[in-house]
Amino acid sequence: MEYLKLKAKSSQEDIKQESVAPKVVSHKRQYHTIVVKNLPPGVKKKDLKAYFKPLPLASVRVPQGFLGMAYIGFKDEKNCNKALNKNKSFWQNKQLNIYKYSKDNSALYNNQSNNDTNNNKEDNKEKQWKQQEDSVKNAEDIAESGRIFVRNLSYMVTEDDLTKQFEKYGPLAEVILPIDKETEKTKGFALVTYVMPEHAALSYQNLDGTVFLGRMLHLIPGKPKENEGYGGGSSLNEGSSFKTAKAKTLKKSAGHVHTWNSLFLGTNAIAEAMAEAYNASKADILSGSGAATRLAMGETEIVEKTRTFLEENGVRLDAFNQVVEARSKTVILVKNLPYKTSPDELKALFEPFGDLGRVLIPPYGITGLVEFLHKAGAKAAFNALAYTKFKETPLYLEWAPDGTFIGQKENKKKKKTKEEEEEENVEVCGRGRGGFENQVNFNPV
Repeated sequence: MEYLKLKAKSSQEDIKQESVAPKVVSHKRQYHTIVVKNLPPGVKKKDLKAYFKPLPLASVRVPQGFLGMAYIGFKDEKNCNKALNKNKSFWQNKQLNIYKYSKDNSALYNNQSNNDTNNNKEDNKEKQWKQQEDSVKNAEDIAESGRIFVRNLSYMVTEDDLTKQFEKYGPLAEVILPIDKETEKTKGFALVTYVMPEHAALSYQNLDGTVFLGRMLHLIPGKPKENEGYGGGSSLNEGSSFKTAKAKTLKKSAGHVHTWNSLFLGTNAIAEAMAEAYNASKADILSGSGAATRLAMGETEIVEKTRTFLEENGVRLDAFNQVVEARSKTVILVKNLPYKTSPDELKALFEPFGDLGRVLIPPYGITGLVEFLHKAGAKAAFNALAYTKFKETPLYLEWAPDGTFIGQKENKKKKKTKEEEEEENVEVCGRGRGGFENQVNFNPV
């Protein structure tokens, strides 16, 4: 019995020793890890393996929630250092940031990422408040001036396109679309002015940031016109003379529709034309009791020749005689020109403002028509030259009626010879009609 007890005791001790035997701990293999940042969007593990090929990658991990970032492990340090050589290299227009992983920079990155996230939230809030504040300020400025500066326009846009887009919110007073003289295309910006400022503010609220002809519009307040006063007057300095004030008032009202005669002729120009035609001096024409009659007859003849010349060159004179409802934006009627102004002189005067089409000056060179190819050039020339002096004579500019030109008209009439014209003049003068040389008395009373 004692033998059996000793046997059982020894077996229990063996079992205890087996249970107390130490367990074998399996250690996880440590890799040489690198961190890759600023990866292109949508990069997967297979893309990373292909990019670092032929280096063998032991592990690849793309953490969720961190865009453009990955962890790559290598079995040996040699391949890890080769991968680090790709730092600052480009992948799909992205410059990679590669550095060796360690616990210190990992903790630092986590802290920075958390701080960046919090900072981004605060920055986004500040940006939103800033955008709202700027939007309100822009709307207030536009509501005061009624002018909008439009940016990021398509280079193929036209003034008519802008007018249709912006007049939905109210009547427009002016649309300025600058044209590049070399390319003959728009410069990508424009200035729109509304008749009522509140319509400009409404337009800003509805069109800013919208897509127009493939471009996103950017609207900002336009600067108000200089020297612009209330009630259509000019804000003049206290020291301005009456002459200066009168000139500014006339220049500002130059664009308004006038009711005066479109074929207006100056008295001085008529006298010079008559003096040259009849070998007399201006003093003889303007002196004496019949001066008014002579000038009236001379003006009638000049106007008649002017009308004939314009009709032969494709000008629709009915547009000048009827009540003008619409005015052209490219054709300017130039009046009160000095006697014998040549087309070349008129062309040199207007050409710096834009490309010209037709330039017509009837006989005696007292009135002319200038056609621009672009509205912006015509507008700039009109504003700059209205009531300015040309050869000591102020220019009277007026927008020609819409549809002034009907195309180059062929002259179907046969040209008269000098002999036929002389015979006709003799017959007309004999009847006392049409000419004025038989009624002109150059002897002053």
